[in-house]
Amino acid sequence: MERLELYRAIIRDMIQKYAAYRPARGEIQIEVADQI
Repeated sequence: MERLELYRAIIRDMIQKYAAYRPARGEIQIEVADQI
């Protein structure tokens, strides 16, 4: 479980950084991540 949480934290951080460059597509990626 700890490794899963770590991966989710890393992925969320990457998505947030990506969203800073691509706001529109970033919001979609974040919505998908929240469902995982």
